[in-house]
Amino acid sequence: MINKTFSIIISILLLFYCMSCDDLVNSYQSADLNNAQDVINGNNNENGEDNATQAPKLLNLTISRAALFPVFSPDTLTYTTEVSYETNYITVTPTVAGAGATVKVNGASVVSATASAPVQLDMGTNEIDVTVTSADNAFTKTYTVLVKRGLNIVTISTIRGLRAPKYGQTPVTVIDETEQFTGTVTWSPDHYIPAANTVYTAVISLTPKTGYTFNGIPSNVFSVEGAVSAGNSANAGIVTAMFDEPNSDANLASLDFTKGILQPAFDPGRVSYLNAPVPFSDRANPTYNDTQSVSLTATAAQSDSTITVNGVEVVSGTVFTMNNLSVGANTATIVVTAENGITTRTYTVEVYRAIPVFKTGAGAISGYTLNPNEDGATQHGVSWPSPRFTADGPDSIRDEMTGLVWLKNPDSTTRTWSNAITYCEGLSNSYSDWRMPNVRELRSLVHHGQSSPVTWLNSQGFTNFKVSHYWSSTTSSNTSSALMLRMRFGNILHGDKSGDQLFVLPVRSSTP
Repeated sequence: MINKTFSIIISILLLFYCMSCDDLVNSYQSADLNNAQDVINGNNNENGEDNATQAPKLLNLTISRAALFPVFSPDTLTYTTEVSYETNYITVTPTVAGAGATVKVNGASVVSATASAPVQLDMGTNEIDVTVTSADNAFTKTYTVLVKRGLNIVTISTIRGLRAPKYGQTPVTVIDETEQFTGTVTWSPDHYIPAANTVYTAVISLTPKTGYTFNGIPSNVFSVEGAVSAGNSANAGIVTAMFDEPNSDANLASLDFTKGILQPAFDPGRVSYLNAPVPFSDRANPTYNDTQSVSLTATAAQSDSTITVNGVEVVSGTVFTMNNLSVGANTATIVVTAENGITTRTYTVEVYRAIPVFKTGAGAISGYTLNPNEDGATQHGVSWPSPRFTADGPDSIRDEMTGLVWLKNPDSTTRTWSNAITYCEGLSNSYSDWRMPNVRELRSLVHHGQSSPVTWLNSQGFTNFKVSHYWSSTTSSNTSSALMLRMRFGNILHGDKSGDQLFVLPVRSSTP
């Protein structure tokens, strides 16, 4: 019995012994496998020390024009980032850990801690591989950067350049182009003649420019200038806008002139005005041939109205200049057309340029001291042209100061007032429209700086002027008399129409 028990104990001990041997073998086998894996991973060197510093890895990794996500860590191998459409390339700057290791970006070698050559980016996701190789070329590690290049979402939300259709005008079919999109327009209804109580609907089809997209825009983000309402669906470039009936107000809100006085004061309901006086000249010492201009500013009551001045279209509220005004009346015709293209209102302004008051010709007088306030001293008025008179055909002389044309060689016959009128109107030579001058026209020939006006006139091209009296066509307050010019002294007297026999000097052309 004892022997049997002993045998059992011996067998059990032998069994435990064999099992311990197997565990020992397995332990050594496991240790060998682990050591081999550590070598592959670069965790142990041949001396059994930690070899992490010799493993191929990056110490840092950055890219231009964007940031990596997540933040770089040597143990994180995959990164993502997003760039705008304008970013069509990036550079990659890898920094290796440990001396001797090398690095490539998409297969192209890069010096550690320096930027790679530009990596071109396509639309969508671009994969960039950064591969680190150990100093002995035995091991590699690859980091991956996924760069998504996308379109820019349209951010301009105001659409300009539209207006409701106008009578007689082609409806707007395109919007004002923006940096981000263009657009075409279709109208409903599509007639040209505006109708009462009609709402016009514009369907605007927007086209994004290169690099832009409507994906991502919210609904009803667009506004249309001039429309009463506008709307769009999310992620879409189709905009529907509604416009009220075009305005029919063709009034001016204001009318201003730079010179002269508008008479009466402006009232939008009044259409006829006088603007006077516009000075003959703006110069302190004017001459007979000075030119004159005046500027006006017409502002429409409604911003969508159009304005023309003397047939020239002008922008409401801007300056229009009338150049080279004639002496006397000049007409400014201002036409306002309402937004509907049908309703108009015409304003007429007579712009009156003052008649020049010429110098008398008076000056220094021998043996006489001029008072500083005398005409000869002040010399007020418009300077005379030089020469004053010029030939106007074989029979007449033109006065360049007044524009009047006089008979060059008046006859030596004296006549009653009525016979003098008949003579003038019946005269026919180079011209047939002669008449008897009025007193102002006749008196304009007098040179008050000359002791003998007759002598001076005969020296200016006239012949046969008499030191005597000349009829005018102007009747005096006593209707049996008419005013006459005493040519010797240049003064005005009264002559009996039927009793006095006087000389006459025919004239033609305009009155100053």
